[in-house]
Amino acid sequence: MNLLVKEIAARIKGDDTTAQAAKIARKCVSSIKSQIAALEAQEVDMEDALDTAQENLDNAQFPVKSFSTGQDYVNSIQRAQSAYDEAEESLHATRESITYFKAIQKKHNSSVKK
Repeated sequence: MNLLVKEIAARIKGDDTTAQAAKIARKCVSSIKSQIAALEAQEVDMEDALDTAQENLDNAQFPVKSFSTGQDYVNSIQRAQSAYDEAEESLHATRESITYFKAIQKKHNSSVKK
């Protein structure tokens, strides 16, 4: 019996607690797997967004077109840097979420002694 089923069964009152706990546990496991899969897909999207933000920052820092004023140039760099920072933070947060849910998954799958 894994920890998840044991913990759920301990909280259920009444007949056939193990069967109820097993059903709830399957839903929990499925939900965590789905969340991890969604986050891993999001991670790929975030990596692409970060690459695009880096390209935009490079283009802002090294323009190939003339700009009206020096302030326009500086503002362009600041906007691109801000977008890059946001993309980087989003990727980091997504990766932290993946790590978090994988830890829950590992905890759920741990065995307990009967």
